[in-house]
Amino acid sequence: MDLCPYFKRNSFATLREMYFEILELFREEGLNANPQTVSIHVNLGGNDIDVVPARSLSDGSGNAAAAVAALLVFLWVVANAQATGLVPVGLGEWTVGHVLAFFLNVILWELILVASWVTPVALAVFFLWYRKLPAEERRAFEGGPRRGRRAGANGGISFFTGLVWLLIVWTDGRWNRAFKNWTFNELVYSWIAAGLVVLLIAGVPALMYLLWSIRRSDSMRQTSSE
Repeated sequence: MDLCPYFKRNSFATLREMYFEILELFREEGLNANPQTVSIHVNLGGNDIDVVPARSLSDGSGNAAAAVAALLVFLWVVANAQATGLVPVGLGEWTVGHVLAFFLNVILWELILVASWVTPVALAVFFLWYRKLPAEERRAFEGGPRRGRRAGANGGISFFTGLVWLLIVWTDGRWNRAFKNWTFNELVYSWIAAGLVVLLIAGVPALMYLLWSIRRSDSMRQTSSE
């Protein structure tokens, strides 16, 4: 398990001070804590936990402003979508097409009205913060663990499964069917079908790679024995 507690930016003078104070605190509490490259390994009741302490880039007011702006834009899109007829007022009248159109509309307006100014501000804050870091802290920051690949892969699979499900719904004529006319079996089996299609698409190349690896391993073993 990985934990990443965030502290206020002025809580510690340096990242090094923060790291060793937290390590010492764990040991004072009687925990089996050991320093690693960036994280602190803690064994708690037989469970291995990697704690990666970090400092916030700001005092949180910018995040709050962005969150409020995003919420206000979302509520405006909700009201506007119903007023313009993009989606029905009654939830039971919605179709898969309405859901997709609504979410695309939300994403579009969030990008235009929120992300267009939040992204440059966030990049500017990060750039100014990074420039002020001492050389030692920069090296620690750049050498930190990169743990996002697995999460990115899982997100990609979920997104692809969703696309396959939309394709299945569109091809079998349920794209414009109101949700009140769906049966629970139709919903469940359509998602199962989407999962099987993704499994087939991903499983065939994986099986071919596995067979190729086995054959290569056998070939190398025979060559070495000769």
